[in-house]
Amino acid sequence: MVKRFISGLIFCSTVLGLFATEQWQFVDTQGELNKRHEAAFVENEGKFYLMDGRRIQSVDILDPETNTWSHGSEPPVEIHHFQPVSCKGLIYFICAMTGPFPNEKGLPYIYTYNPKTDTWAKGDPIPEDRILGSAGVVLYQDKFYIVAGILNGHIDGWVNWVDEYDPNTSARVRLLRFKYPR
Repeated sequence: MVKRFISGLIFCSTVLGLFATEQWQFVDTQGELNKRHEAAFVENEGKFYLMDGRRIQSVDILDPETNTWSHGSEPPVEIHHFQPVSCKGLIYFICAMTGPFPNEKGLPYIYTYNPKTDTWAKGDPIPEDRILGSAGVVLYQDKFYIVAGILNGHIDGWVNWVDEYDPNTSARVRLLRFKYPR
């Protein structure tokens, strides 16, 4: 099932790319942004959030109705090499990294950002044998699927795992290990 799920995601993104006919456009915006490195961008309830990266700095928030950037609060720790995912009003950071290049380490906890209250929270711990960063994360049927990642920053430890995390039960289950063709 997991292989079909991942294959389906790849197929859908490929097909959508083939049928995209619109051209990229520049959008004039108001406000200042933080300079970022190893950051991510995510939509949540109609607004866009440019988040984290090397150094601790405030969240940059784009309101597409006014094309204006504003700033949110800073995270409690440095967070980079991550893929944020929006779920039920929160932005989740699962299997992210922290620390300096090249010895980045995986964060041992899930973190969330609540845009409505502009607050951060440390969530469930990640099982010790599954702490990693730079993982792909998707939401499917109210569960997060964590795909691949790296254990030891830019040095070594690439893994080919797929895990499932259910935020309703705090359960993280090892689903399967498989080898990508190289």
